[in-house]
Amino acid sequence: MTLVFFILRIIPSTTEVAKILQWFLRFIPSYCFGSGLINLGARKLYTTIEGREEDYEVYDINICLGDILMLAITGFIYIVLVFVIEKLNAKGILTRIISKEDTITYKPKEMDADVEDEMEEVA
Repeated sequence: MTLVFFILRIIPSTTEVAKILQWFLRFIPSYCFGSGLINLGARKLYTTIEGREEDYEVYDINICLGDILMLAITGFIYIVLVFVIEKLNAKGILTRIISKEDTITYKPKEMDADVEDEMEEVA
């Protein structure tokens, strides 16, 4: 996916679209990492294509800063999300939300004669 947006950014007619759409994918940490590396290596290419007089800085929002910021933000969000999910799971709230087990009535199964004999021997 990172390579697709790199190619879109190289094509002059799709550069702005790629710059906007990449923000939606930056919630995926692996995309941020790949995008940051590709953008870091292609700084001079972007400068040439966009007709800028000066090269992009490493920490430009369109090169690495956007990816670094999103990695930090999503890292914090995902850690908090893990703790919230674990807390809900420990209280059983998550199980009740996901599982419909409460709506199914319990029906005890009939035991075979040999199973009943073994249970009497054990007891």
